[in-house]
Amino acid sequence: MSSHGAPARWLSFFGQASLIAPGGSEPLACKYRNGILLLGFLAAHPERIFRRESLADLFWPQLDTSAGRSNLRVVLTDLLGVLKAVGLAECLETQREWLSFHLPENLWSDESLLTALRAGEMRGTPWLGFVRERLASDPPWLDIGDARTSEDFREWLGVQRIHLENLFPPAVDAPAPAAAPVVADSSLELAILALLRLDLEPLQEIGDEREVWRRMQADEARLVREAAIHGGVLVDSGIDGATFAFGQDSLHGGYRWQSLRAAANLHAVLAPRYRVRMGVLAGRVLIERGSVPRASGMRVRLVEQLAMSAQPGEIVADESYLDLAPAFGGTTRGSRRFRGVTREVELCGQSIEKLPAFLLLPVCDGNAPFVGREATLAELDARWQRVRQGEAQRYCLEGEAGIGKTRAVYEFAARLQAVGTPIFWLGGRSETAGHPWSALHELLTRLLCGAGADWDERLERFLEQMGRKLGHEQRTALLRFLANHGVVHGERSVFTEAFRILLGDGGRPLLIVVDDAQWVDAASSAVLREITAQAPHAFFLLTRRPVHCAGLLLDGCTTQPLAPLDDGAAYAILDAMPDADLLDRAVHRRIVSSARGLPIYLLAGAAPNGAPLAEHLQGMSNSLDKAVGVMKVAALFGIQFQLDDLFALVPPEIAEAAVGQAAASRLIVSRGPRTWAFFHPLLHSHLRGLLDAPEIRELAPRAAQVLERRGELPQAAALFEEAGAGGLARETYLRAASQALDREDTLAACPLFEHVARLGYGTGDAGQWARLRHARALVIKDGYGSRSVHQISRVVRQSLPALLGGDEIAFKATAYAYLGAGNERADAGLEYAEEMGRLARTPIQLQTAAWARANTLFWLGRFMEARPLLENALATADALPFAERIRYFPSDPLVLGNGQLAWMRWFMGDGAGARACIERAMAHALGSRLRQDKAIAYCFAAVLCWCEGDMAGLAMNANEAWIVADGEDYLLWKTVAGLLLAVARATGGEAPKLLDLLAAENVMRQAYPGGLNTGRWIGIAALLAAGQNFIALQVIERALGEGRQQEHQYCLMDIWRLKAQALEALPLSRRASVREAHAQAVRCAQAAGARGWLDRWYPDSFAVPECASELATSA
Repeated sequence: MSSHGAPARWLSFFGQASLIAPGGSEPLACKYRNGILLLGFLAAHPERIFRRESLADLFWPQLDTSAGRSNLRVVLTDLLGVLKAVGLAECLETQREWLSFHLPENLWSDESLLTALRAGEMRGTPWLGFVRERLASDPPWLDIGDARTSEDFREWLGVQRIHLENLFPPAVDAPAPAAAPVVADSSLELAILALLRLDLEPLQEIGDEREVWRRMQADEARLVREAAIHGGVLVDSGIDGATFAFGQDSLHGGYRWQSLRAAANLHAVLAPRYRVRMGVLAGRVLIERGSVPRASGMRVRLVEQLAMSAQPGEIVADESYLDLAPAFGGTTRGSRRFRGVTREVELCGQSIEKLPAFLLLPVCDGNAPFVGREATLAELDARWQRVRQGEAQRYCLEGEAGIGKTRAVYEFAARLQAVGTPIFWLGGRSETAGHPWSALHELLTRLLCGAGADWDERLERFLEQMGRKLGHEQRTALLRFLANHGVVHGERSVFTEAFRILLGDGGRPLLIVVDDAQWVDAASSAVLREITAQAPHAFFLLTRRPVHCAGLLLDGCTTQPLAPLDDGAAYAILDAMPDADLLDRAVHRRIVSSARGLPIYLLAGAAPNGAPLAEHLQGMSNSLDKAVGVMKVAALFGIQFQLDDLFALVPPEIAEAAVGQAAASRLIVSRGPRTWAFFHPLLHSHLRGLLDAPEIRELAPRAAQVLERRGELPQAAALFEEAGAGGLARETYLRAASQALDREDTLAACPLFEHVARLGYGTGDAGQWARLRHARALVIKDGYGSRSVHQISRVVRQSLPALLGGDEIAFKATAYAYLGAGNERADAGLEYAEEMGRLARTPIQLQTAAWARANTLFWLGRFMEARPLLENALATADALPFAERIRYFPSDPLVLGNGQLAWMRWFMGDGAGARACIERAMAHALGSRLRQDKAIAYCFAAVLCWCEGDMAGLAMNANEAWIVADGEDYLLWKTVAGLLLAVARATGGEAPKLLDLLAAENVMRQAYPGGLNTGRWIGIAALLAAGQNFIALQVIERALGEGRQQEHQYCLMDIWRLKAQALEALPLSRRASVREAHAQAVRCAQAAGARGWLDRWYPDSFAVPECASELATSA
């Protein structure tokens, strides 16, 4: 037989269970009947993994889980001894949580042998005589009498017998010739699935049944696609409806939750045309895994009757969903009997439209009870009551890994969802902490999962389901975010408002949970912080580890350390664990003592040997045998990984087997179709730590390439860097940063460019362009004059062998160096502007150089020289297209330049010209795609109103500027707008906060050091308007003391005037000092040519000189 490659032995359950070989038959002498039944069941499902509690329920349905597992251990001990005696011990793999039967190549099973004979395979031919002899008396298969097994097992046994009996007559009597093999029937399995039944009735009466069938066929493809999104497959369809199975793919868990999500989405698709009734249940189902899967058995009949019992628009579930009923709002319906079901069935139901759009995924497997956290839940509930009264809450549970933060928050959230509260759950993960927008993108894709052919349709259906409305701009921003995995700079405020409406609008209390907040990316954190600040009915609940930096999310958040569990709660957890009876009380005491009140250490200690966590994690890893290597590779992708990514590094059949074992061992949990996550970050860290340096160097780049192809560039770059491929890491970070900058998404671009800088920008022109792109991102984020921008530009300039005309790198580096010229000395900008003029060749370069000189002259207070230069620069810019105008600076020069010209004309006495210029600046800003232009225009409009004495106009325009700048986080313009608002409010009687003014000065010092005088000037005006004269005088003295060292000298005239005002208001006014301050103010104004300013404040002063030489003499 071996010469033909045929197996040498046959494990048969026809008649007495035996191991048959050419030399004779050896009976399997098990002590327990269930031992033979168990072996026959496992052998009929080779390579399938079965959890112990599932087998315990299958063979001892009358016992609870603990007793059933105990019986299973006894039977397994005997069975393993029998298999060892016949040389089959290695066929049965037993792990703490699961079993699996491996059919080796040298062993026939009943099904494999009969199928081979039926197909005419040569390797089966030598066994034909043994089969005829064995089956001559027509012995029943696996028949050892009543063993009080479950109804599911008995049903499977009956169907399996029929299946084998249909195989063996043709296999034995007339085997097919080898030249024309007969295709074997599809395999039959008993699988734990969720079944969702849809009963459909057209809303419009259709007399022709063929037309009804035609419409159903047309809709079926869409239903199949919608169900597949949630891991569902069609197992039955007809003219009156369809049945879908969830979990049919053994590599997909969480099937009950996915079936409910699918129910909501399928109803959204069908409701416009059908009256829909649904039934849903979970349990063991007979599945024929052929080319088209088919389900049969008692539960298929039951789910059909559940759907029939529902009202239109309702879903009815049996007791398998009772524990989930609170989460989806289901109400109990009592119990009733159904045809063909021997027991009474407990029911619960709910309107399909009221199924939550976002169902909480379980965070534990249900074995561990939730105890010892009553005080924590009471505190959370008290804060929730405040939210219901319109008082937003920001609260954080803090504690070390494994203390139970996630479980406590989950239990609280589940209770709120049970009463219909909208719940939104974000989970931070270590691998996405550096990936901008990953947290919000993942949340949004989960919210819009299914119910549409594309994102646009899915968003529309979600809005309909939730009763939300979005404007065109908001909708566009969300769809662009989904497509680009980022927010275009200038759309951030619109995107934030859209996301806020999506989560909850209209005053209904809602809960937003951010688990492991220390790993939420900075971009998502910034938007979430703004959303919660605008949502008075939101409870923003976080968890975090204390060893990480606080981050944006914790601003204004009350942080509460989570205490360890007390001993009573610890013992309760241990006593509830499976196999707890294997540990004596002394071991219990040792576990409780070493666990220190941390639940995860208690669960680890509940392992049979009571080992500490590290040893337990290692033990779990070792239990996977060869599969541990696959899980180490999976850990490279992060706490969460996709099965298809794993296939790129590991052969699919090996990866599938390993994932199945890990899932059965509860090492990983389902997070959607073909998506898995390690059950705890500690396990992920442990497996990551098992990878040695050579493995990382080999595997990390391959994993990075997978992520790179999927567009996960920051995560791919981190893996390249870990593998020591610094060049590839820098290149990938740079690509990600450049893509973000092209979208003007500086929240994403800046941290990515920081990685590029850390790894070295590179050499040659490519390295210089990387520096300059980083500088542009910082200009947008931090403002003109940022010290970091100036530093980068100086490095580029110093590295060039010569600054040559027409060299784009040289010109751009000089332009950025110009922006930070105020960091060097007051008039350094004139030198940079002159150099830009020497380097300029193109029209935009010439315009930029001219504007730079005019800009510096304006801030220096040399209005007579600045005005004609600025007017010429604006005329040149007006002839250039928008894209060309913003080549060097991330704002339209027609906005900033006209704003400056408006201000300058007012200073010089041309009020009508100033108004015309500010209107042009506003028109260009409103037509610009850059929202920064709007902030700039509103700031200049506010300043002009202030100079004119229009306090209402000042307040309105400053508020508009602040809204735009705050929404996009334009640091410089938000600070300027905030100072102008402080002046308007102080004029109305609201005193400015000193801490706010100090913070504004610090921001100016960082973002725009050359403009420090302007910030101080506006702050002084606010202090004086509020009557805080002494404090104002201190700021004035500091400003005047440093005034000539700053680029912004144009405002010194008004600071001198305000000094005189402050001195006059003091109780002991010094007349000489007041007169001197007024005189200095007038001299500064005359030197600047500020006729308009003099006309307002000193109308009786002598005439302003008309020419530059007189200006110099007067100064």
